[in-house]
Amino acid sequence: MGTKKENEVHSQGYMMKQGETFVKKWFNDTISLFETEIKSDDSVNHLCVTSLTVSVKYCEAILILLSRDCRMPAKALLRVLFELASKLAWCLRVPDEEMDAAGEIVEKKIRQWAKSSVVKNLKLLNGLKECITDDKASKLDNRIEKFETIKNSLDCDKMPTFLNVLKELPGTWGTELYTRCYLQFNNAVHLDVSSLGDRVKKDGEKLFVVYDSEDNIQDLVQYCVIFEKMVLYLVRTHYGWDTKKMQNDFEGLVW
Repeated sequence: MGTKKENEVHSQGYMMKQGETFVKKWFNDTISLFETEIKSDDSVNHLCVTSLTVSVKYCEAILILLSRDCRMPAKALLRVLFELASKLAWCLRVPDEEMDAAGEIVEKKIRQWAKSSVVKNLKLLNGLKECITDDKASKLDNRIEKFETIKNSLDCDKMPTFLNVLKELPGTWGTELYTRCYLQFNNAVHLDVSSLGDRVKKDGEKLFVVYDSEDNIQDLVQYCVIFEKMVLYLVRTHYGWDTKKMQNDFEGLVW
């Protein structure tokens, strides 16, 4: 019988391994269905397949970081994964009363997301142009012109702010999930005086530095698996593929 610390490390390792195993199983099954059944080339299919393939790599990276006790970097990637799952849910969600126009609605939301991305890129490029010399700035003009053309071709509004995206989603997305899965990871994404200052602790008259986040690793592993399951569930539901087996696997996981 090991020490409490040894048992904790063993438990964390087991959780990571089972999470990795089942995520890989769910992903392989889903991507196999995609390759077999989806033949058309359109923006919805592009969004779904890229969300699947990119998110699973983030999930893998998060579990690797946690296995090395790198909690802050893992939290930063967790927030990216949560944002992807949330925006994908927003794009694919269609109210029951509007199902007859589901294809058009989803396409429009994807265009809104694209417009937001283009506007953001334009802001970054124009800001960068102001910071460099004229001869180098001129090289950005072609990229800026390209993004301006794309922006003008998108006859839609931008995607709502992220908080408003969450508010439009059902259940606890805009309340509990926003607090637990977004704000909780904020200090890992934005390293500023406040988040860095939180690393300094005091024991009596002695100051010491905590190198990493004090979040529970098991909780972070659970978040990782849940967020990736969200992406997989959203894609499978969109195409009408079975989700019961995945849900049964998930409910059988030992946390």
